[in-house]
Amino acid sequence: MNPARAIAATVLLFTVCSAPAQRSSGAEYSYPKGPVRVILPFPAGGGVDAAGRILAQKLAEGFGKPFVIENRGGANGNIGTGAAAKSASDGTTLLFTGAGFVTNPSLYKSVPYDPVKDFEPISLMALGPNVLVVHPSLHVKSVKELIALAKSQPGRIGFAGSGSGSTPHLAGELFNVMAEVQLVHVPYRGSGPAMIGLLAGEAPVMFLPAINAGGHVAAGRLRAIAVTSRERLQAMPDLPTVSEGGLPGYESSQWYGLL
Repeated sequence: MNPARAIAATVLLFTVCSAPAQRSSGAEYSYPKGPVRVILPFPAGGGVDAAGRILAQKLAEGFGKPFVIENRGGANGNIGTGAAAKSASDGTTLLFTGAGFVTNPSLYKSVPYDPVKDFEPISLMALGPNVLVVHPSLHVKSVKELIALAKSQPGRIGFAGSGSGSTPHLAGELFNVMAEVQLVHVPYRGSGPAMIGLLAGEAPVMFLPAINAGGHVAAGRLRAIAVTSRERLQAMPDLPTVSEGGLPGYESSQWYGLL
């Protein structure tokens, strides 16, 4: 199994398995009575989008009702999350999001929602790492080589992020602190736009969600040099962790949840 298929198969494990059983007791449990809107607070093409679409498809199959995706990107998820917070609290609108949901209130002067008062948590759907990838034009093949290059060119190498305060951004800043380098954050409106910039070489480094990395790495469009988890990915067993590659103790991860 190639990396892209292996990662896609892993994401399938995130989906809800209990929906058909709940639907079978229709007289007692009638949710939903009609279409359900699933807000993804990031543009199409990123990790939240990829995992959220798989989840929506499985929920639609299980409940027998449409679960309609609505991408509302911007401000590291704040715009879409704010829209979800203002929606009717009748179960017809769900929010599928990532770690920015809880970190944004600490990173932004104000956000258009209260993560505790405005939402009811349904489930943590996934927890996974990022993959440290570089554009092929950047001639590094390991964490040690990237650190050495960054130290020789302080403030001149950019890393793409899916917004200020996003998990890829914070993963990069943690790398900067621990490696004592100055990679420069280049913020985009989501992982999808960030990948476009990365593939174009605008920002040649990214801590890319694993769900998005496999296909580009397999096709040679990007070079994976490490994974940010504590242990290696089963889908990429030959790829070392950042800690193994030269930065002991480094670890960061993504999570996706349904509210």
